[in-house]
This record gives sequence, C-alpha cells and structure tokens, in this order.
Amino acid sequence: MSNETNESDLDKQLLEGMFRDFLEEAEELLDQLNLNLIQLETDPDDEELLGDIFRNVHTLKGSSAFVELNDIRRVAGLMEKKMKEVIKGSYTISAGIIEIFYKGLDVLTELLAESDQSEKDSKSQTTDIDPIIKKLEAIPDVSEASAAQEPDLEPDLEPGQKSDQKSDPEEQSSDFRELLNIYKQSYDQLSVLKHIVYSSIHLTDPESLAVLFSKQIDQRMSVERNAIWLVERRKKVVEIARNGKLVPSDQRCVLDIESSEVLQRVVNEQLVVWPSSVTGVNDIFPKYQSPTLFPIKGRTKAYGFMILDPEEAAEMEVYQFIGQFAAMILKISNLHQQVDEQRAELDEMTAILFKQNTYLSSLYHVELELMTISDPIKLCRVVTDAIVNEMEANSAVAFLVNADGKLVEKASQSGKLEEIGDLKLPVNNDTLFAQAFKTGRMVTCQDYPHALTLGPNQLQNWIIFPFKGQERIQGILVVEIEDRDLGDSISILMNFSGIVLDNLNLKQKVSHVSLK
Repeated sequence: MSNETNESDLDKQLLEGMFRDFLEEAEELLDQLNLNLIQLETDPDDEELLGDIFRNVHTLKGSSAFVELNDIRRVAGLMEKKMKEVIKGSYTISAGIIEIFYKGLDVLTELLAESDQSEKDSKSQTTDIDPIIKKLEAIPDVSEASAAQEPDLEPDLEPGQKSDQKSDPEEQSSDFRELLNIYKQSYDQLSVLKHIVYSSIHLTDPESLAVLFSKQIDQRMSVERNAIWLVERRKKVVEIARNGKLVPSDQRCVLDIESSEVLQRVVNEQLVVWPSSVTGVNDIFPKYQSPTLFPIKGRTKAYGFMILDPEEAAEMEVYQFIGQFAAMILKISNLHQQVDEQRAELDEMTAILFKQNTYLSSLYHVELELMTISDPIKLCRVVTDAIVNEMEANSAVAFLVNADGKLVEKASQSGKLEEIGDLKLPVNNDTLFAQAFKTGRMVTCQDYPHALTLGPNQLQNWIIFPFKGQERIQGILVVEIEDRDLGDSISILMNFSGIVLDNLNLKQKVSHVSLK
C-alpha cells in the first residue's frame, strides 16, 4: 500500500512540476506576443514578425493541450490558424486584425491567471471565450470593416449640449482645430514613446538599440535626418545608426571627443547642444540644417548622443526623454553583457563539472565490472565499449602483447571503424607504439601531427595509451576522440586495467604451477 501511495505522490509532484513549467513558459510567450504585436503596428508586412507570432501561439496551443487547459488551446489555436493564413498570403494584416489579436492576448492572459489561481484554491473559470472566438473566426472580414471606420474624436457632451460634428469643417472654429491638432501631436508623441519603450526592453545589444531608437525617430518624429553616436573606449564617438539604419562598420564616422568643444560639451558635460549655443556645430555635422545634439546620459559621462534636424520645437522634450530612456536601456545593456559573460563562464564550469562527474561514474561502474573478469580479451572488449559508449569517444582499439613480446595483436575494437581483423603490429618498428612502450606514457597526435593508420582506417585525432603493468607494458589502446579532456579519465581506466591484467597473468602462472 505504501508503494502505491509513494507512486501516487510522485505522479502528483510530476504533474505539479509540469503545470508550473507551463505557467512560466506561457507568461514568457504572452510577453513576447505583446511585444510582437506592438512592433507589428509599425511594420505589418514584416515576415519575421509574422513568423514569431505564429510560433508563439503555436507553442502555447501545444503546451496548453498537454496540461489539458482546453480554452487556452482553443483561443491560441485559432490565432495560430489566422496567422498562418496571413503568412500564406490569404489576406494582409490590418489595424482591425491587430486589435482582435490584442483582445485575444487579453483573454489568454486572463485564462492563464485563472488557471494559476484555480491550481491554488480550486476556483472555477469565469472568463467567457465565445466573444473572442467569434471575432477571430470573423477574420478577414473584419479587416475591411475596420479599415473603413474612422476614429471617433468627438469630445464627450454635457446633457443638452449640441454636437458640432455635423457642421461643415469650414464653420468649425480655428481654436477647435488647433486643439485637435495639439491633441493629435501629443497622442503621436506618446505613441512613439510607447513603441520605443516596449520595443527596446528585450534588446541588450548597444548597436541594436541604437538602430531601434534611430528608426523610431525616423518613422514617427518630425525630423529631416537623425543619427545615434556611441562612445567607444572613452575617447571617441562612433556613428552607429543613421536615419533608422545600421551604418556599416567600414563606413562609420569616428570623432575624437577632445578635438571639439561641441563633443566635450555633449559627452563630458552631458548638456544639450543647440545650433546657436556652441559655434562650430555645423562644421562638424555639415549635412544637418540645424543640428541639435541630445546626450545619452551616463553616471559620469554620456554613453553617446542623438543628433537630429528637428522641424518642430514642441518635440524637444520628447527628444530629451528619448535620450534619458536610451541611457537607462544602454546601462541595462551593459549589465546584461556582464551577466551573460558571467553566465557563460558559469555554464562552462558547470558543463565541465557535469562531464567529469559523468566520467567518474562511468569509471566506477567499469572498474567494478573489470574486477569480475578472468579473460584478457574480454577485459579489452569491456574497456573499448565503455570508452566509446559511455565516454563518447569516436573509436577505440585494444592490442595485447603476444607471448614473445615482439608484436601487439588486436584484442577488441569499438566505434566508427572499419573492421581491422586480426591486425598485428611490431612493437619496436613502429615509432608511435615504440614510444608508448618506451616511456609508458600516452602518445598523441599533437606530439606526432599526422594520421595513424590501422588497417583501412586513417585516424586523425588519435591518442595511444599503454596498458601499464608492474613489470612491463601489457598492451596498447588506440582511441580517436574530439574532446581532449577525456584523456585523463581514460588514463585512470588504463592504469586500473593494467593492474587487472597483472592479476590475470599472476593467476595463470599460479594455475599453471598448480597443475604441475
């Protein structure tokens, strides 16, 4: 009964672990989907974005089905189907379709939250998915209807107040038109900031960030031209992005910060440089009509600066905010790079530790098996099989010294080699084998950089290990490996194998004497 209870508890733990893994993965997928939809508003024809959205909802559909969350599976599956139709060219993305996908994202987020909560307190689901299912199924008809709709800009009216919406545009007051214009400018500016914020938070590479900021300014702000310059090695500034595109490395302008008062002011003092505030701005940037430099501020000096030709002074505060936000993101980018470097080093150390632990475990089990063997040929077979199958060498061939000690004869082979038959090789005439017999140490292709011939096989990354006995070398093992770290583990196994071979020889001598 206790065994059944333990198995039941284990199954429950496994299911709970799978469910927690799903929740974590689903949250990441929905966050990425949100970013993709924001980017899609800017570039609805971006095939890479469409593919990312398709893969995200496809993954979500499959994983939710695995944990039996069928409502999430239905919504994600229908979003996947519609995006697949877009990718095939059945219809194109419109603002209406993007809006429906946003609503689908909201529903998926609610369903995910309810699933997490129901796991904790067993509450039933309350989100109705029928409305979003109907909206998704209506695609692509919604694209034409949505395209025909104009945004409702009519302000809220007090009771009894008449609307001027039906009056002729010429009769509307100039104050009202000016108010709408200001409202639109403010909305556009906020929209730009929203896209920059959401689009940049997943980037960690400084050059990618520079291109993103330049592209958003180029597409959404009232500027003739713009560029992003970043500080390099604390002494120079380099033009990384221009008018929304990455500047090729061989075409980048490089300027010495100390060579210009303009650059010292924007980088060292982190001040905005206006065309009228410092002389010589136009000399440094002759292609700009009215070059204005905004610092990307750092702790002591700027990370770089944005330069642009603004058309409207009203957007200056927005540019300053973009510069400040870019500084924050670049700081995070630097931290990401440091963390990635440390993580890569930790991963490498962990991989080495795991590999060595695996090798030690293999050695332990192989040595236990060798202690039970009474036949040298079988010992060689166990050794070569273990080196290939458990230590993942490409191939291994074991040779034992014959009775007169002049030849080594093949005892076993494993791995990716053509059959070499009963190959016999001289001990003294072959330079490589003679070296191993003479020194009792392994000989590698680094010592003798040429191929080693074994019958029809040409080995490139080879190592020769001797079976070292107490009085003499018992034989030779030839291994072909890619991982040089494997050599130490094989050496340990070979030393133990040499001891076992000594014991077997001693047993044979004792047995022979006893028979006499």
